[in-house]
Amino acid sequence: MASWLYLIHPVVIENSIIDGNTASITVGTAGSWGGGIQFENVNVGLRNVQITDNKAIDKAGAIYLRDSNLNMYNCTIADNELLYGAWGAGIHAQKTGLGGHNYLYITNSIIRDNQNATFPNTGSQLAGDVFSSFGIDMYIHHTDIQGLGNYSNPYEMMAYFQLMLQDPAPGHENTNFDEDPLFITVDENDYHLGADSPCIDAGTDTLTIEGELIVDIPESEYFGGEPDMGANEWETENLGDINGDGSIDVLDIVELVAAILAGDNFDNGDMNSDGFTNVLDVVIIVDIVLGGNLSRGEKTENAVIYYGNGYCKYDADGAIAGIQLDVSGDYNITNDYLPGGWELVYNESTIMLYSLDGSSLENETLFEYDGDLTIVESIVTDWYGSDVLVREDFLPDAFSLERAYPNPFNPVTTIQFGLPVEAAVNIIVYDLQGRIAAELINEFKSAGYYTLHWDASDQASGIYFVKLMTSEFTKTQKLMLVK
Repeated sequence: MASWLYLIHPVVIENSIIDGNTASITVGTAGSWGGGIQFENVNVGLRNVQITDNKAIDKAGAIYLRDSNLNMYNCTIADNELLYGAWGAGIHAQKTGLGGHNYLYITNSIIRDNQNATFPNTGSQLAGDVFSSFGIDMYIHHTDIQGLGNYSNPYEMMAYFQLMLQDPAPGHENTNFDEDPLFITVDENDYHLGADSPCIDAGTDTLTIEGELIVDIPESEYFGGEPDMGANEWETENLGDINGDGSIDVLDIVELVAAILAGDNFDNGDMNSDGFTNVLDVVIIVDIVLGGNLSRGEKTENAVIYYGNGYCKYDADGAIAGIQLDVSGDYNITNDYLPGGWELVYNESTIMLYSLDGSSLENETLFEYDGDLTIVESIVTDWYGSDVLVREDFLPDAFSLERAYPNPFNPVTTIQFGLPVEAAVNIIVYDLQGRIAAELINEFKSAGYYTLHWDASDQASGIYFVKLMTSEFTKTQKLMLVK
């Protein structure tokens, strides 16, 4: 089986619309077939072709194939009509003569609402003649085709009739479906996909059948994780132009941020195609506005958001470009510690902080607040779009030295303490005679919870005392080492 790319007489049609044609010669003659286009004795490649609103008398409202091979991907065959016949309202294939095979490859396409005018919702989208379709091998992958699953009832719409559907290619099983593609405005001949279409990202960029490459679409030619089904990739040319004024600038950032705070989604605001609009998308638009020419700092993999006791702080292993906090509670932000190029906006359910000039945060404290605040979920992003792992830690509202565990111990015990504010901390372990057995920490620490381990392998069994000291707080706890 030779690849369609290397056939002797290839016909390739790309990026085209075939619409509003009629094949109207007398019933039963070849001139009445193929309302959109007719192929005979050729090898055809169709890609990104919309064939809509064409009419034929009794065969092939859209495409008629006679002794031809077809490789069709990312095509839309819709709303074509047979004025008299019932079968193959979309595509009709015929093979004459004995022996040999013709091949029909359909991938990443939409074939729907091709109708028989006399008996609507009956017949089939694809068809072959009773005897002359034998030897036509049909492969359908990643296609939205009406009538799928109806193989025997001719009084309802069938996907195909009298054509031999072949087994799917490995890894592409169960990729076809029968669902409304949610075109934008069919009445105005706009067959672009709506934002909620099931056909978005439902295609494939590569398909190999029996060792032969049938589909090969570069990533640069589609948006999202995979190509869409149909001739028209989901409308993304205005991606980032939130206010629709034809340019991407700070006005779009302001409008997108307002939409996020209001809980609204803009289809053209989902810059990373993850199905959500949030601070990740805001930072991408900021990067576009700045022209991509900025010092991005180190990539970030992990971040911690600390909050409580009227403060919200952060820690990260790289540079931060934006933070979004989904919150609850009755609170009010009273002060922030952001550099000049940063913005902070918030309402009762969302707090967002982001850089407008590419600058980095300069203070680990983000803001102060009054009232009750609970962080439900956090999103942290850098300038690389990294998948940052974030956790939230509640800050203590008082100094504390927790019970060591285990206690008694041998030879290692764990000591935990909490600081409601940043402080110089000194933790020393004394023996029963008041001599220093170990100094565990002597440094300035920010607010938060901390864990230390004391390994007393070089100490004798007996009673010890661990003492935490700050300028505002001192506490001692007894330890027992048993060897």
